Order: sequence, then C-alpha cells, then structure tokens
Amino acid sequence: MLNPWRKVAKFAPWINNTIPLFENQKWIELHIVALYEYISGIKEFSINGVYYHFFNPYIPLCGRHWPWFFKWDYCTSFSKNKKIVRKIVDNINPDIIHLQSAENPYFLVTAFQFVDKLPFVVNLQRTSLGESYGDS
Repeated sequence: MLNPWRKVAKFAPWINNTIPLFENQKWIELHIVALYEYISGIKEFSINGVYYHFFNPYIPLCGRHWPWFFKWDYCTSFSKNKKIVRKIVDNINPDIIHLQSAENPYFLVTAFQFVDKLPFVVNLQRTSLGESYGDS
C-alpha cells in the first residue's frame, strides 16, 4: 500500500502484534499515525477497520535524510512533522491519543502538541533493567 522506494525490515513488533486485537471491532475506531522513511507525501488507507496514516518525516519532496551536519528538524523543532500530524489528528478528532515510542524525537515532538488538548497515554520502550543499569 505504501509503495516505498526502498524496503526496510519489519519493525515495531509491539504495534504489529497489538493491531489484530482491534481489527473489525465496532466499539473502537483505531487510527495509526506513523512515519515511514521511504515514501513521499502522506499515504492513508484502511485495512480490516484500522486506519493508517503514514508520512515521511525528512526533507520535503525527496524524503531523504538531512545531511548529518544540517540539523534542520532540530533547529525548527520538527515544525513540518508537527504540522502534518496536527492536520491528521484534527481530521480524526480522537477521544484519546496513545503515543507509542515516546523515546523517539520524531514521535514525541509531534504528539506533545496535543497534551493540553486531549487525554494522553504514553509508552516508552527501553532495554531491560539489567542492561540499562549495567547489571548482568
């Protein structure tokens, strides 16, 4: 559905494993808003009652990464991404936002614009306690 110009390995298994719980349910309308590096523009579609909204978070038009020395996203506080996500969220008009991958600045910055406007749930992924504190 995305027609990316480059394939990437599957990622975010916690999301992929959770989505089937909400497919074809009448009691909830689930929208997934996520970035996808190798597409241009915004791609939106629905599969089994789950709505998907993907966008490329990098350089407009070509969708490539900014050069390592040119931190445009950080200088603008990810303004392009915030604008895209705000438009998608305004169209959805959700009852609640669940931010998965809050440790990723591309997700965190775009979602925090809604903290004072909508109920908000945040998940963080990290290594196990033993690994993060140097214990074996």
